[in-house]
Amino acid sequence: MRSLQFILFLSLIFNSCIEDDIIADNQPEILSFNNSITELGIKNTHLYNTKYTNNIGEITTPQINWNSSNANIVSVSNTGLLTALSIGTSVITASVTTESGSIITNENNIEVIAVDKKLTIDNVIEEIIISKTYQYTSTFTNELGEIEDLKVSWNSSNPSIITVSNEGLITAISEGTATVTASTTTADGKTISTEDTVAVVTIDERISINNPIEELNINNTHQYTTTYTNSSGETENTTITWQSSNTNVSTVSNTGLITAIAPGEAVISATVNSSNNTITTQDTVIVIGNTTQEKTGTLKTSSSYELRGDFTLKEIPNTNDLELTIDENYKASDRLPGLYLYFTNNINTVANAKEIQKVTVFEGAHTYIIKNTGINDFTHLLYWCKPFGVDVGNGETK
Repeated sequence: MRSLQFILFLSLIFNSCIEDDIIADNQPEILSFNNSITELGIKNTHLYNTKYTNNIGEITTPQINWNSSNANIVSVSNTGLLTALSIGTSVITASVTTESGSIITNENNIEVIAVDKKLTIDNVIEEIIISKTYQYTSTFTNELGEIEDLKVSWNSSNPSIITVSNEGLITAISEGTATVTASTTTADGKTISTEDTVAVVTIDERISINNPIEELNINNTHQYTTTYTNSSGETENTTITWQSSNTNVSTVSNTGLITAIAPGEAVISATVNSSNNTITTQDTVIVIGNTTQEKTGTLKTSSSYELRGDFTLKEIPNTNDLELTIDENYKASDRLPGLYLYFTNNINTVANAKEIQKVTVFEGAHTYIIKNTGINDFTHLLYWCKPFGVDVGNGETK
């Protein structure tokens, strides 16, 4: 009787602890902004990042509804992207409807402010080739984020290197570096400027193969095309001399047509003889043989269940797959539940083995395709009973 009373006492204490834990686990649901802001420059955007924690402390991703108290000042998309439209203030509200139907909200007060007036060069560059020209364009944005059409003045810090016209057209005169400045005067008399520092360079003559390749199958051909650029940076047609480092592997014609002869590697060179230099570019090509590997084996039982037959394993050309052909003399017991076929290096386990599929054919010739597997990746075929975790039989690939 005392034992029964003691067991009932422990049961009451245990249940009480569980109920207290459940009550203690309840937490307030919270929707918070990870990147709230107080100001946003007019015409600028800001994408909110939020975090919602449910009543058991889990972070989840429910549907969030967005609202702006003044959409003419700040608009907000259904993904929480703000766009500042005009000067003023607006309250952004994010809300989540919980499973119980209550609504959890959070707010962020945003003030849209004026931005700094700025003049930008739209298409800055770092280098220009000697004797070349380049046309700048510019954009002036006022304090309301609006684009205004103001007169822009242009200046070069070193006209002996780069000159610039009234319209922003620069001309590269000689090697060196110059700073091109664009400036404008606003209605209130303020001068706004921006600049771009440009290096005038000469270039080396160069030849490039437009369509290099890494591999080519035996008996296939590939037609190269090239581009030659002279010292002024202009492309021009010129005579190209072609050569193969190993004509037993790949030959090349005087027009750049290569032919794959035998497996191996060859370096194809294209050369231009200019008045000043001999310029060469190369492409290393590996010629691939179209032969495939093949292995065979014999299935033998390693249990009290019948398993016998021969098989052939061979590579499928131009893939990383294998074809497994089970011969006509194959026979396996159909009395085992869950018989599976594996490709393995250890016949005592299917750990690290490649599962081919469940065995559904128990007699006669049939074929399997083993995807994304090399012929030398594993050493044995393994028939394995999954429910009992035992080797039924196997065959070594040779």
